[in-house]
Amino acid sequence: MTFNAEIAEQFPPIRLLLLGDPLFDAPVREAAPAEVDNVEFVCGQRGESGLSVTRSSQVAEAKQATGVEPAVTGESVKNLLGGANLISDVDDAEQTVLSWLSQSQL
Repeated sequence: MTFNAEIAEQFPPIRLLLLGDPLFDAPVREAAPAEVDNVEFVCGQRGESGLSVTRSSQVAEAKQATGVEPAVTGESVKNLLGGANLISDVDDAEQTVLSWLSQSQL
C-alpha cells in the first residue's frame, strides 16, 4: 500500500490508498483522535450560494467536506510529516481549498 500515486503507477501490485477507500479509512479511524492539537482542517464545500471554507480541528467535520487541506496552527509543528514537504499554514491551506473547488467540476 502507498499514498503516492507515482509509486502505485510504477508498481501496479501496490494499492494506492485514498480517502474513502476502506483500507484507508480503517487505520485512520484507529489512529486518529476525534480532535487534534496544532492542526486544523480547512474544509471546503460547494453549495447553492457558492464556495465556502471553514476551519475545524474536528475530524468528523473534515469527513463531510468536498475538499480538505490540513494546516498547522503553529510553526513548531510545520514539519509534522518529516521530509521536505511542510504542512501549510491555515491561510495558505484556505487558498488551496478555494482553488481546488473553483477548478473542480464536483
